[in-house]
Amino acid sequence: MKTLPLTVRVGVTNQLEHLPLKLSVTGHYETNEEIFGTAAGEFTVSPILKLRAGYTTSASDFRVEGNEDSLAGISAGLGISLQRFTIDYAFHSPGRIGDRSIVSGCLRQFNKRVESRGWHDLLFKVGCQGEY
Repeated sequence: MKTLPLTVRVGVTNQLEHLPLKLSVTGHYETNEEIFGTAAGEFTVSPILKLRAGYTTSASDFRVEGNEDSLAGISAGLGISLQRFTIDYAFHSPGRIGDRSIVSGCLRQFNKRVESRGWHDLLFKVGCQGEY
C-alpha cells in the first residue's frame, strides 16, 4: 500500500517597523526529499510598485559547476498595482534546467476575483492579494 506524500512548510514573515520591507523565511520538508529553506524580501517603493527578491537552498540540487548555474536559487521580481488591476513579474534561475520568467495578472471586478496566475513554486505569491 502506497502512502500519500507529505509536505510540511513552516515560516515566519515580518513587516519591518521603520522600513517598507517585508522579510520571510520558510523551511520546507517533503516526503522522500531533503529539507530545504527559502528566504525572501518585498520592498514597497510606492503604493503602486513593489520589488521582490529571494533565494532557495534547493537550487544546489541543480548545480552543474558551470556558467549556467551561477544564479541558481536566486529569484527577483516586481509587482505593479493599478486600482483594480495588478501585474506581477518574477525571474527564477534553478540552474541547469534553465531560467524562468513568470508574468501573472489579476483583475478585481464586482468585489470578486478574476485571476490569471502563472505557476511559481518558490518565493512569490502572485495574483490577487489584499482586500476584495
